Amino acid sequence: MKFSYFRQKDIRDISNENDSRDTRLVFSSGRYKFSTKRYHILESDNFIDANKVEYKFVKDDIKEDKYYIRKVENSKKDFMFVDLGGFTTYKILGGCINQITTRFLEIFKANLLNVMFKTPDDTVEIFKFRLNIYFGRELFSNIEKESFTPNEWIKYRREPEKNMPSFHHYAPQFLKKLLKLQGEFKFQLEEKEDYEITKGKVHIYFNHDLKRRMAKLKYSEEDSLWKLTELRDTNTLVNLDLISGTEEPDFRFSMRIRCETYKSPIISKIENIVNEAHTKNSKPKNGLWLQAKYFEGVLENVEISQTITKKRFINENYKISVHTLKKESKGELSDQETICLESLNWRDIEDENKLGYGDIYNTISKPIHYVRGMMNELKKIR
Repeated sequence: MKFSYFRQKDIRDISNENDSRDTRLVFSSGRYKFSTKRYHILESDNFIDANKVEYKFVKDDIKEDKYYIRKVENSKKDFMFVDLGGFTTYKILGGCINQITTRFLEIFKANLLNVMFKTPDDTVEIFKFRLNIYFGRELFSNIEKESFTPNEWIKYRREPEKNMPSFHHYAPQFLKKLLKLQGEFKFQLEEKEDYEITKGKVHIYFNHDLKRRMAKLKYSEEDSLWKLTELRDTNTLVNLDLISGTEEPDFRFSMRIRCETYKSPIISKIENIVNEAHTKNSKPKNGLWLQAKYFEGVLENVEISQTITKKRFINENYKISVHTLKKESKGELSDQETICLESLNWRDIEDENKLGYGDIYNTISKPIHYVRGMMNELKKIR
């Protein structure tokens, strides 16, 4: 059985608690998912005259079949710029955030979130929403024309499937400048941990029934056992990507609906597999404490992600987490670094049972514009 996308109209039709309960169970089963709304926005507000701005696709050094976007410096061409609703990043962002807020508010008012419930097999679950901003680079494929104008970009935005945009977690230039920021963008190193020697934490991704799930395991030195501390699956509701067009990183605002699972038989099953394997293989292999082969015949399409190092930077209102990961996927090993910004009040907001339009809009808008300001300051640092 395959899953289907739940229409926003179906959310609006939920009128009572029985409807809400039935909908939560349908989503819990994996038979339905929310569709992911994607936005790809070009940062243009820093340019004096949009009519004289030109961009180009540049081949990526690492992924040679991919391209990123750069503003053409000192472009002397004079393009005819037709006002299609006003091409300013601020204006476009306002419209996008309004759409996101309206869609989320309908889901929230349908009483689907922050309500703990039981499934038919007595598994306890709860749906919650999570917000994050990631730094990286937006890459494109199938490029037909190397250069383009702001007008032409509007057409690109309407045909995302044509150029196959994808977000890659790679922003080394960001960390080189981060601690040089001052004023409201000043961050301090709060925490640094090295997991290469200790076992730290490991994430296992696998298919379970109709869902793609994640299990987080931590090793207890006191008990000499791996313990599963989190089990969930995630449905991305929104990805909003803002493309800098400069050497500074692009960034992605992501809103996800996650189903957190408690008291499920799969929890003890995973712990037993891991601890049995650990008694036979107590040393890491290729830098990983756990291997995908441990789960052969039990879990499908297993991927392993292990945190090697973690750094956390913080200021009065935000924190930035930097994770260096080692991953095993389809028999191949890779390294990855993720840089994530969170507002310090997001976790409190995510547990609220009463939210209005203004609460949600500001919760999304303020951090996005804060990061835009941060990118402007990074450009001044050499």
